[in-house]
Amino acid sequence: MNIYTPYTYLIGWSEHQIYYYGVRFAKNCHPNDLWKLYYTSSKRVKKFRKEHGEPDIIQIRKKFECPEKAKLWEGTVLKKMNVKHRQDFLNITDTNNIVSKAMSDGLKAHWANLDTEQRKIRSKNAVDAMQAKRNTPEGRKENSEKTGARMRALSKEEMYNHLSGVRSYHQSLSKEERSNRGKMLAAMRKTVTCPHCDKTGSTGNMNRWHFDNCKFKI
Repeated sequence: MNIYTPYTYLIGWSEHQIYYYGVRFAKNCHPNDLWKLYYTSSKRVKKFRKEHGEPDIIQIRKKFECPEKAKLWEGTVLKKMNVKHRQDFLNITDTNNIVSKAMSDGLKAHWANLDTEQRKIRSKNAVDAMQAKRNTPEGRKENSEKTGARMRALSKEEMYNHLSGVRSYHQSLSKEERSNRGKMLAAMRKTVTCPHCDKTGSTGNMNRWHFDNCKFKI
């Protein structure tokens, strides 16, 4: 009788230099199942297999005692190999949604056990760390490069159309509408604190992601 053993695996078609890295953690699973009872759950693998036949590379890469470690390891490897941006891998993401959900549930339980003061301290420390990173030379350079990349991606015509559209929109507003818009923007910049996770931020983002929509709302 096979003992329950979650595992990660690699399959590939060496002739086409196409590969897929995955994880198996279903109930009663075992490495002996791979390509005998289990052929991955990926639709892209299924399609490629149908068009090009069976893979000639079928490897068990790592075995685990519990599914959580297997899922986390898969996510670590996918990110390290940068499969999301590689043409030779059939993986379409570098994360595992199940891992993200498990981590989210764990984080939610952790926050539920903290009192209000502890939440405020944790939130403030996280915000301070993020702002400190942004204010470093490296952080400013990274933000500048991202903004520059977005601007360079626009053609001169697209840039002109964008600026013309913004200008025309503002010119079409009445004095009262401009005043109301200014008040609305000022209100959005006002900082508020979520009662569920004690995070503080601008009104617009906080209303979207916190309060009734907060993932830590119990």
